[in-house]
This record gives sequence, structure tokens and C-alpha cells, in this order.
Amino acid sequence: MPAIKVNTDRVGIPFTKNNTFQFVDLASLVSPNAAGVFLEERNNSVNTRFVMGKASNDLGQTQEDDLNFISYGTHFVGFPDGTKFISLRGFDSSSDIFIRAELFEPDFVFRSRFGLSSVPKTFVDGQVGQWIDKTVTTLGAHSISDVSGVIVTRAMTGTNATSWGIREKGSTDVTQVMDLDIGSAGTQVVGVDGNGQYQLYAGGKDGDPDTFNINYWETGYVLKGGMTFITNPVDENVADTSNVYSSLDLSGTVLPGATHAIISWRSGSSLPRIAHVRPTGSTDSTAAMNISNSARVTNIVSLTDAGLAEYATDSVLADLFVQAYFKEIVPSVTSVHIKGGTLHIKGGTLHTK
Repeated sequence: MPAIKVNTDRVGIPFTKNNTFQFVDLASLVSPNAAGVFLEERNNSVNTRFVMGKASNDLGQTQEDDLNFISYGTHFVGFPDGTKFISLRGFDSSSDIFIRAELFEPDFVFRSRFGLSSVPKTFVDGQVGQWIDKTVTTLGAHSISDVSGVIVTRAMTGTNATSWGIREKGSTDVTQVMDLDIGSAGTQVVGVDGNGQYQLYAGGKDGDPDTFNINYWETGYVLKGGMTFITNPVDENVADTSNVYSSLDLSGTVLPGATHAIISWRSGSSLPRIAHVRPTGSTDSTAAMNISNSARVTNIVSLTDAGLAEYATDSVLADLFVQAYFKEIVPSVTSVHIKGGTLHIKGGTLHTK
């Protein structure tokens, strides 16, 4: 089974946005064996918030995601115990949350549902204003050598906006740094090097406690296999489409046969910009799909056999990067043993070597 199943049209998650927590069962919306989902949140109106927490009776650890006027955010959410519950609290009836993709084992491994099942890590003096090395933590029989990428959830809990970045160890890509609004949260996935290392960045200065108020968790990781991570993603230099979906040709970036791509958008402007991708043939609209100023948002999209998808933006200042792509590995057959039966060939020829 492929590691990723993208919904051509996003699947809405029904829940009541009345400023109270509720457990939402996704069992009827996803495959029984899904290891996790990739969510898109959309705000259609005034400033609002989503809050996600653990899908258990313990709501002590929760994280807000502030969505500014007509903006959106994205998250990876895992089902480590097999149940398909998430806990949500919405503050504005005009906001929506969608399942864009389902994620499957063995490629995707989730430590926790939303990164909130353990004490968060944060930055300390001597770690701000620079890239610091981190090593992925594996589960069970997995070793660091099995891992190709890491999924990290981050949350800005301070009272002053700051900056944050994540990239593969060995990358020289400084565009991975983004501004964080107060209260914002999100999830990103990047590759790790041969030693299982990636890098994090926090802006600010030593001695400023508010600088360190970025919590982060390793929500999960990606095992080596069909996923290829790009160490230094390159801006695809997409054109302004005036908020109309147009063809996105990624054939020059992904290998032939790639079925999915993980995209990141970066707003190189002080203004929110429409920036979204969808599968070819989708009817999803661009309504409220604005990335905040200087922010970075992840998308997952399926590709045609020719490496095509669709994108829309209202500015050449919205930069699009391919973080990774997936190509299913088909095992080769080296021998066939026939015992107690007959091999029939119809409409073709059996070649032996």
C-alpha cells in the first residue's frame, strides 16, 4: 500500500465550534489502518483559533493555533494507539478543518497524536540565533539508520513574536526560517542526515526569556523507503495566477513515477498571500487559503503520471518549495516457483534470463 492517500477533494471534519472541547471520531472518514492524517485548517472570517489536544480524558496538554484573518494552517496528527479520535475546540463558526491526506505504516511512524503526549522541549540560553543539531528519537526496534525524515510540531507560547526554522542537517537553506505569530502552532517534516540529525533555529537573543517560549515535540518520523527528502529545496518560481488554479509541473524536481509531493509555501511578503496546491481534477476552492506574512505552510498533494498538480497564488512573492516526494517501491521478482500446478501466460510472453 502507498504511504500516502490524498483526498482529491478535502474531507471536512464535522464538529461544533462553540469554544468547548469535544472528541471527534474520524473512524468513518479515514481508512481503518491509517497511522495518521494530514489536516488543513481554514479561517473564513475574523481572527479565530483552533485548539487541539490529546484524544483522551486528559486535556491538560493542549495547544492553540491562532489563525489570523483569512489564513490557514496545517498539522500532522497520528493515531499511535490505533484509535481515530482527536480533540478539538473551535472559537469561530466560520472556520473549517479538513482531512487532506491519510498516512500509513510502515513509512510513517507516530510517537503521539499531536506531539502533546510528552513534556515539550524548548530552547535555552546559547541556542538562540543559530542552528542547533537535534537527533531523531526512534521507537521499538527502529534504529536511527532506519529513518529518513522527522515530523516536528512547534508551538509559540511567548508574548512576543519570534522566528523559527527547521531543516535537514547539512542543509544550507536559510529560507527555512519563518516568523511565528503569538500563539501559533503547526507541524513540519524534513529529512535527516546519515546520523539521524536535523537542525532547529530560534530567533531572539540570550537572556530574553520570551525568546525561548517555543515548545516543540517530535510527533513522529518517516522510515527509509519510498520517500525522498530534498536537503536544499529550491524555489519553483511559480507565477502569479490571480487566485485561479493553474497547472503545476514538478516533473523537473521529482523523479519519474513519483506519486505524491510534500510542498512548503513561504510568504516573502509582509502581507498575507493566497498560496495553495490541490490534486489535478480537484474542485477545492482557494477561499481563505492565505498564508500569513513571512509564514511557512506545508501541503501534501498527489501527482499525475506526468508529475503535475495544480496551484493558485495571488503574488510572485509566494514561494513554493518541494520538501520531499514519494515514489512507491515495487519489489522485483527474481524467480518464480511452480509447485503442483501450471503457469498460464495469456496475452504476453514470459521471458527468462
